[in-house]
Amino acid sequence: MEDADVKISLRSLKYLFKVHIIIVVLSILVSKTNSTSKDVSVTYDHMYTSGLNAYVGGKWFQCSAFLEKAIQERKSYKTIIVDCRLRCRSNSVLSDFFIPADINTSVDALRLNFFENLVKESHCLKTCKTERLGYQISENRVLLEVEEDFDNLKPYSYLQFCYYKLERYTDAACAAYTYFLRNPADEDTVANIHSYRQDFKVKDVDFKDLEKKPYQDYRIKGENAYDQDDWTNAIELIELAITEYYIEEERCRVECEGHFDHQSFPDFVQAIADHYISVLQCQFKCERKLSILFKDYLPDFVGQHYNFLQFAYHKNGNNDKAVECAGTYLLFNPNDEEMLRNKAFYMQKLGYHEAHFVPRQDAKEYESRRNKMLELLYFIRDEYNVLEESEEDTMKGDYLREIESELEKIHMNSTKSKPEKLTKKHYMAIYEKIGIKVKEEKNDRFVADDFYRQDQCRELANFANILEPNSNGVRFLNVAEGLQRIKENTELEISLRLFLRASELARHFSAHFYNKTSFFIKNAAIVCVDPVAENQYSETCIPQEDGSCLTEDEIDDKELLNDQFVLISYLTNDEEPGHFSFLNRRHKKEMPVVSKCGRVVGFRLSDRHRSERSDSQRCSMILTFTSNRKDDSPAHREASLYLLDLEKSRLEVKEVNNTEDMKKFYDNGVRIVMGEKELNSNQRFAADGLITEEQCEALINMNQEGAIGGDGYDRRRSPHTRSETFDGLTISRATELVHVGVISKKDAQLFLDASDYGRLLVEKYFNLTQPLHFDYTHLVCRTAVEGSQEDRQDLSHPVHGDNCELQPDGSCIRRFPSYVQREYSSIMYLNGDFEGGEFFFAHGNKSAQVYIKPKCGRIVGFNSAELHGVKAVKKGKRCALAMWYTMDLNFKELARIEAKKMIDKVPEDVHRNLKTKSEESSKETNIKSNEKSENEVNQKDGQVLNEKGQNLTEDKISPKEVTAIHEKGQNEEQKLHEEL
Repeated sequence: MEDADVKISLRSLKYLFKVHIIIVVLSILVSKTNSTSKDVSVTYDHMYTSGLNAYVGGKWFQCSAFLEKAIQERKSYKTIIVDCRLRCRSNSVLSDFFIPADINTSVDALRLNFFENLVKESHCLKTCKTERLGYQISENRVLLEVEEDFDNLKPYSYLQFCYYKLERYTDAACAAYTYFLRNPADEDTVANIHSYRQDFKVKDVDFKDLEKKPYQDYRIKGENAYDQDDWTNAIELIELAITEYYIEEERCRVECEGHFDHQSFPDFVQAIADHYISVLQCQFKCERKLSILFKDYLPDFVGQHYNFLQFAYHKNGNNDKAVECAGTYLLFNPNDEEMLRNKAFYMQKLGYHEAHFVPRQDAKEYESRRNKMLELLYFIRDEYNVLEESEEDTMKGDYLREIESELEKIHMNSTKSKPEKLTKKHYMAIYEKIGIKVKEEKNDRFVADDFYRQDQCRELANFANILEPNSNGVRFLNVAEGLQRIKENTELEISLRLFLRASELARHFSAHFYNKTSFFIKNAAIVCVDPVAENQYSETCIPQEDGSCLTEDEIDDKELLNDQFVLISYLTNDEEPGHFSFLNRRHKKEMPVVSKCGRVVGFRLSDRHRSERSDSQRCSMILTFTSNRKDDSPAHREASLYLLDLEKSRLEVKEVNNTEDMKKFYDNGVRIVMGEKELNSNQRFAADGLITEEQCEALINMNQEGAIGGDGYDRRRSPHTRSETFDGLTISRATELVHVGVISKKDAQLFLDASDYGRLLVEKYFNLTQPLHFDYTHLVCRTAVEGSQEDRQDLSHPVHGDNCELQPDGSCIRRFPSYVQREYSSIMYLNGDFEGGEFFFAHGNKSAQVYIKPKCGRIVGFNSAELHGVKAVKKGKRCALAMWYTMDLNFKELARIEAKKMIDKVPEDVHRNLKTKSEESSKETNIKSNEKSENEVNQKDGQVLNEKGQNLTEDKISPKEVTAIHEKGQNEEQKLHEEL
């Protein structure tokens, strides 16, 4: 095998040299310090540095020796530190600090007693570390980059290559395997493991995890014994596993009590609190960190020990212990249906009663501590770290992303979670908080609204409509068929991605509604059913949502299928109720449901139901879920892997040179007027000449014709400041207005083209290796409110980052509810004839760093994490085209895709190029203008399509009637928004 077969990436080598230089400098500094203390030994960071130096120099024996020693020394160092903390903690009487010896003890005396004992514990800790390590080492600080390398097991990646060069192939395989378990997405490591197995014949049993903890080993062996019905050994091993887990979890929490860098100058108590918060956040992640076997995270890792033990004890004949473990498992999962049935069995069949189901003390302490930590973190999130309300220039968020982020944070033990137990009630509250509301719930059936937006519904329905209907007028697109279609036409990739994400959202929601810890997708399909003539079905037919027919006997046969669940997610709207209905045992209709975009109906597969055909095409997603892992459909995994490979193939080009592309911009009159030097960052620029004055005015008029006050901000007329009004026009609304003749096709195309031109400039200027996709586009105008400008001190838009939450210490954390998928942003200005309104980049303390004055054709592009704001608009109207970009195809703006399709289909002669509302208003009030507007266009014969699809020619409709149609459209949209 050639050296290239065992790979290390160029990026890793560049990083290696960078770390090498930093650590060499550190080594020189520390060596001077070490010379003053004879008992100071070389620490693991120095060993690591020496190992990297040997690696760079090709000294493979020294490389392996130093890296082995570094790993061993770090483990020893961590063990000593934790042992000292535990020893001094056991000698402490901190638990008695809060119990006054005398009821008259003053608060000051209690505080003094607390800190006296704290100082004594600190003295114990310093003494212990000095005795075991020497003073200098006990106070040593390791470079953050080095510590991150060890946390990510990076030394094993280098070590495996050194072993390989020494022909120690089994050792190399173990090192590679250990690194892989922490970094399963590293393609080079996967390839290396394959090479060791295939080319060097390393046996599978010889691939060992060199970082495996005792509790993991016991758990794995215990599960093996459990699977083999070896109940005695299963009990012994899993009991050892949970005992060792609690020990490891305590050590993990204690290890968190390390250094803390204050980013400001806090008061005494605040400094203590801030340090403790960092410790608490670290400690709360221990559960997630330790809940991994091999490379997989296992939810409810602790509780599942007691699930195994309950059954093993029962099969081993020790029902007293089985009942104890059942009660302990229910402590972690109080609504688990299977364990509640087991509990009923023990009580009804074996004579146990409620008092016997007492959880184990260690589990109660663990869960109580976890809940207390969670409660405190929730307080910190909501009260202690009071953040300013986020005021993004954006639409209401993507529910799919928000739900995924919120649920991920629960499983990651995030401070976003509420302090209650993770019950159905808890989860449903989270969904409702984000906007998904359960409208009706009865007998394990539910109806919920607002799962998807209108553009998402349309995209999914269009995906199914690429198929021809079968003889029954049904288009049935499952994941496998969808995957085959994008292999033929990659333009459908976005549709498949949305299909998979929508399925995952449905699975998450249904699992939490039914309190299922394991929920798998058995079937998933998008189905569009065309309307058909009456009497197509026989008298015995009970129509189903997928267009099929079942008889009453076939419906009744499903009554025993109690462990399968169905969720129907509607993508189109019906005007009348009753198309979908549940049936009682006599097959009579009950609980009718009206289908509309974003509405879902969930029920057990055993529930009787029927779904009549509508007068128009009805589309829906139909998903079947199961608790049985064996029935999990492989289609989703195959599609996800294909999309992953497709994405990786786009990233193969590591370097690009956009010199020629930038030259084309210069040839078209675009000039970079401010760059890194003027804006103090290479992640910012400003350019002029992107669009013309005429195009600027056309876009401003578009906003005036079609914008909604506060569009994208729940219709708040002044979402940022009461001193200004805000008008926004989205691409989807612009597309709708094209079809009713309010906006011309030419202007709508300008909306798309101008924003595309801006996106391309941002991508080329920053020399990006990945394409930028629109996440959201918004044509916005801010207008100063007359009479509200005196002594005004606020901003038009407060300082913020577009993909992160600004913190009090000036940092900006990239986390939900921020739009974390956004990578770059830009703002294309359309005018400069207003007072105030300067854009500015900001420091972390919110003070302005550099100002940019808007003008027509000027664009400001920047990394979305750059802090920025807008000064108050004190007079006039400030208009701009705001754009946010992502590299994640899952968040590509669906409205833009749909708009391009719809606008292309509109004939050129359909639109009348209507005059602006301001002109019509001027005619009605008999106010005459001395100058003809440059934007006024000639009246031509044409036609306008109203919302009912009737053709209204110019001769048959007056300008006043056109305005009425426009206003009616606005009113209808307002009603629709309120309904949703």
